[in-house]
Amino acid sequence: MEKERKIINKIIEYQNYLKKEYGFDWDSVYGVVDKLEEEIKELRDALKIEDKNKIEEEFGDILITVLNISRFLNLDIVETLKKSFDKFKNRFEKMEKIAEKRKIDLKKLKINELDSLWEESK
Repeated sequence: MEKERKIINKIIEYQNYLKKEYGFDWDSVYGVVDKLEEEIKELRDALKIEDKNKIEEEFGDILITVLNISRFLNLDIVETLKKSFDKFKNRFEKMEKIAEKRKIDLKKLKINELDSLWEESK
């Protein structure tokens, strides 16, 4: 975890340096969100041509853009990710309880049926 935290901090520090030295930054978080949408489109394009190197490159661009969104919102990306995972895990565990109560085998459900239970667990 320490290694990942160092990488995250290095990226943030460099972005802050570019902003301070050159004014190279978005005007607002909305610009970063627009960039995320652009990067997602580029990932989709890379997926269509099944270029593994391009897919990895575009996915990395998405990760850095998401990190910049967290920077603009003053959110700790690691803590935010942890909270989101905990929420996800809790919902799935609730799905499991619903299924157990109804004597449903989750492994036998189709994705739309799983989605229905997911929505119910919210």
